[in-house]
Amino acid sequence: MIKNHTKTESWNVVELVNAITDNSNKNKILIPKFQRTLVWNSKQKKEFIDSIKNGFPVGALLLYNSKNSSDTSFYTLIDGLQRSTTLKQYSEAPTNELFFDNSNIGVDIVTSINKITGDIKDNEEISNSIVTWITGLKGFEETKGFSSFELSTYLNEKLNLGKDLEGIRQLTKEFVPFLQRIKDDSNISSFNIPILIYNGLEENLPTIFERLNSKGTQLSKYQIYAAAWQHYTLFKIDNTEIIDKIKRKYELLIEEGYEVENYDPSKKFYSTEFSYFEYLFGIGKLITEKFKLLFSDTSAAEQEDSIGFNVINICLGLPFSEMNTLPKHLSKFNLNKFEESIFFAIEFVNDSLKGQIGLKMNSLKPEFKKRVQTVHTEMQIVSMIGKVFHSKFDDTLSEKSDWKPVSKKLKEHLKFHYLYDILKESWKGSGDSRAFSIISSDLYEKPISKRQWQNIFEEWLENDLLKKEKTRVSVKEYSILFYKFLYTHTLTAYEELSDKKFDIEHLVPFNRLKLIAGDGLPISSFANLCLLESSLNRKKGDLTYYEYYDKQIKESKIQSTNAIIELTNIEEYTFSDRSELNFVEAKFCKEEYISFLRNRFIKVTSKFYDLYNIK
Repeated sequence: MIKNHTKTESWNVVELVNAITDNSNKNKILIPKFQRTLVWNSKQKKEFIDSIKNGFPVGALLLYNSKNSSDTSFYTLIDGLQRSTTLKQYSEAPTNELFFDNSNIGVDIVTSINKITGDIKDNEEISNSIVTWITGLKGFEETKGFSSFELSTYLNEKLNLGKDLEGIRQLTKEFVPFLQRIKDDSNISSFNIPILIYNGLEENLPTIFERLNSKGTQLSKYQIYAAAWQHYTLFKIDNTEIIDKIKRKYELLIEEGYEVENYDPSKKFYSTEFSYFEYLFGIGKLITEKFKLLFSDTSAAEQEDSIGFNVINICLGLPFSEMNTLPKHLSKFNLNKFEESIFFAIEFVNDSLKGQIGLKMNSLKPEFKKRVQTVHTEMQIVSMIGKVFHSKFDDTLSEKSDWKPVSKKLKEHLKFHYLYDILKESWKGSGDSRAFSIISSDLYEKPISKRQWQNIFEEWLENDLLKKEKTRVSVKEYSILFYKFLYTHTLTAYEELSDKKFDIEHLVPFNRLKLIAGDGLPISSFANLCLLESSLNRKKGDLTYYEYYDKQIKESKIQSTNAIIELTNIEEYTFSDRSELNFVEAKFCKEEYISFLRNRFIKVTSKFYDLYNIK
């Protein structure tokens, strides 16, 4: 026999919002720690409210009846956070531009205004002015300025109607039924939301949670894991930096008006215990904060991301398909010692890469202001962390006997595998299985042969030569990365720290190439790029820097000997010489430009081999 553990109720919007915001003595809804945070976009929110206004079905909320007292029933929100959040937001600010726009203004009122004024105004201008007025208010109450007289006065000034007091009174009379309609249409307080209340076993909640969220805005696998881990014992965290990240998450939720289950902001937070989900959330945020070269900080402070989960999982040596068992394995370790080992591995990877990827090149260009993490994938970095962790530590977190020779190899070769894999696009896709296989291999301990580099560089160039660019395009991140590897050995420490500014620029000027582009050219090929001092780049305009200096000498603005010295310094940064660019001084063709790219490709790749002693 099927046992029914769910009962159906119907709460109106006011009852639901009060239960969420703790303004109800009858029912209180708590947000569980595994719930996702606010992810609906403005379109989704508007459509949801619009559905309610039109009397459309909006789906049921699912609550778990966690406990009852004599006067109050306490529920955990299992499904429906986005809907309840939107209802709360709307109840607090129904005049917000998120919910009110021109579609709420009828054509009849616009026609009436034009009839009364006798001065035909643009319908859209009238409609926009009314919307601006309404969205500037705090609600639909007269005490908040929502009155026909206030609207009449506003439009008289806004639209330059030139009405006297009698004319304003006439408009006011016209607006009375209009504003009442607006108010009535916006009132959703009596709309009933279907509520499903589950009274069955708590251990079934993860399964219910996952199945209910198989459609719509998708839950991440990490959020679903969090629900599945609810039965694990809470534990104490000593790292106050991790605790601060968790605390911030709940502070932000409370600022949104929610009550969070088992969290009392008035009590000392550091003495409480935490779930595995909270811990992974907090350590992920801490890792992101400390290692900005490695990890992108893209999610909101209250939203979980994958970093903590993936780093801990790889260090535990678990296949990513078995992440659901993570708490069981993590519980075997002393947490403080485990954290220390993890941060050692991350620091090792960071130190191995920062000499190249952390190079600022003191550029004014926006692409250099981007964080380098746009180049690599998270899983690529995770694989490196996992490799270092498992190379240094055994199952007891003691140092392995062969760590020193292995560490030397990793320190030498990691950066090259980093660049090679990015150019080869080895980490396209999730990379989960590849990351797991790497931790037990010696791949990162081995050098990349010159033949391998030649193959990948040649493929890169040939793909570049197929590009059909007619306009200025952003320099690709991997091109910038390649030049960082070159300029690591060219830019002095002084230049990195000084106020000297450089641009990544075209050796053959863009505007000269545009003239012969026709159906397109590889204008921004990596073989046409170099680093130029910003001041020179601005001065020379559409000239090559050799043409610019020739002009300066001709106009007696610089002596030949000084020009030679300056040109020699510039050639250090550009990896070029006059003979390569002579063709630009005359009218040149596409074929000559392509030939230049092939020759310069040889020069810059040879420079790479020489700098890093690749034989």
